[in-house]
Amino acid sequence: MFALPELIERYRMKITGVVHAGAHIGQEAEDYEACGIEQVLWIDANPEMMPYLNERVYPLGHVTVCACIGARDGVEVDFHFSNSADGSNFGVSSSVLPLGTHAATHPEVRYIGERKMVTQTLAALVEANWPWPGRPNFLNMDLQGYELECLRGAEPILGWFDWIYTEVNEDELYAGCALLPELSNWLAERGFGLREKRLYGAQTRDAKNQKWFGWGDAFFVRERPAR
Repeated sequence: MFALPELIERYRMKITGVVHAGAHIGQEAEDYEACGIEQVLWIDANPEMMPYLNERVYPLGHVTVCACIGARDGVEVDFHFSNSADGSNFGVSSSVLPLGTHAATHPEVRYIGERKMVTQTLAALVEANWPWPGRPNFLNMDLQGYELECLRGAEPILGWFDWIYTEVNEDELYAGCALLPELSNWLAERGFGLREKRLYGAQTRDAKNQKWFGWGDAFFVRERPAR
């Protein structure tokens, strides 16, 4: 929802590398390339997406990992695979969490299967798979309600990041997902401030001319060093 070049210019960002958690098929790869960002680690839990992701990002020299991210290593979870009746969702809404209000706001999307997976923390994944000198300082998350769990598992390396771009929920799109106030408070305690937020559709629940969906994107900036 936010144009990366505009964010880079507005916040004078010097991105050394990106960790993209919730890669899907790498739709943002062209944006990273256009901004001169060469070091990108893509992570996605859905093995069916990996051929599409690899085809898109391998020519750019990026690295991919198929893994289910969680707050702790070694926890067995049910990962739900999504699609829509016409196939257009193509796994975009796949998640560890069951559908919540998502079923009403996007009734065309449903879960079509599930698989047992074992979680890995973002800290462990990045430390094991980041192949370049130096550290990434930009974290992009699109984890269908599991963003706070990802952050909890990233805490040992959270100090590496200066900027966090993440999907957020103001309604419980996925059952049990963290809502924006909880996520913002958690990040504020660790030195990040919410700078921008943009919701899909209506920006407020009581809007008259647009539909309220209750989800969108947010951009956080480090305001003080990690403890």
